[in-house]
Amino acid sequence: MSSASMWSCPICRRVLLKKNLYSHLKAVHRTPAGEISRIREQISREAGTATVICPLCEESFSTHDDFAQHCGARHADDGAGGLPQNYSIISENFVNRQEYELWLTRKCEDTCTSLFKERIRTSGSSSRVTLLCNRSGMYKRTGTQRAGVTKKHVRYCSCHLNVTFNEGGTVAVAGCFGHVGHELDPALLKFSSQQKIYLKTLLEEHSMDYIIGRLRKQDSKKSTKLDFVVKQDLHNIIRSYRMAPGWGDGDDVTSLTPLRGEKL
Repeated sequence: MSSASMWSCPICRRVLLKKNLYSHLKAVHRTPAGEISRIREQISREAGTATVICPLCEESFSTHDDFAQHCGARHADDGAGGLPQNYSIISENFVNRQEYELWLTRKCEDTCTSLFKERIRTSGSSSRVTLLCNRSGMYKRTGTQRAGVTKKHVRYCSCHLNVTFNEGGTVAVAGCFGHVGHELDPALLKFSSQQKIYLKTLLEEHSMDYIIGRLRKQDSKKSTKLDFVVKQDLHNIIRSYRMAPGWGDGDDVTSLTPLRGEKL
C-alpha cells in the first residue's frame, strides 16, 4: 500500500489510512467538525491537491465539477435538506455581459441561489471569476458582531460557476446550480440587483409597513427573498441609494411622497 495513503493522527500519532483518519478524529478524539476540516485541508496542501469535501458522505474531490458529478450520482434525490436537485454541469455562452446577468438572475431565482465571488483571475483584457454558493464557506464570528443567524451552513456546496469575461465582451459560463448539504431557504438569499431597484421604487411611493404587507401577500408560497423583507432591509436600500433624508418620517411608516392607494 502506498505510503501516500497513510497518515499519522495529529493527536495520538496512530498511523491510519487517510480515508479513516477523519472518522477516527471524530469518534476517538471528539474533534470538532471545524478542526477536522482544517486538518483535512492541511493534509491536502501537503499532498499537493486542492480538496473539495462532500458534506453528506465526506468523499473528497479535486474540483467542484467532480464534486457536482458525484452529487448527481449519489445525492440527486435528497441532497438539499431532503429535496432532489439537478447536479448537471451546464455550459452557456453570451454575446455580452447584460445578457449574462439577465440569465444569471433568472437561474438564481429558479434555483433558490445566491452566489459570492470566491476568486478573480485576470489575463490581459480577460478575467475569470469563480462564484460559489453563499451558504458555503468558513464562518468566523468576531467579538464585535451582534448575534444573528449566519448564512453559512456548510464548508462546501456543489453550486458553483466559473465565469469568463472575454476581451471582445462575450461571456462564457460553466458550473452547476444544484445544492448539497443545506436546505433551500429564500430568507437567506441576497437581494438581486433587480429586487433592490424594485424595493427602491416602492420606497419612493409607499410606507415601509405598506411595502412589507404588500410583499407578504404577493406570494403565498414564500419562494423569493422579497417575501421576507423587513424594515432593516428597507433602511439598507435607503442608505445604499442615498435616498433623501426624511424617508420613514421619524417613525419609519411614511415616505416623502404622498402615499398612493395604500390598501392591503
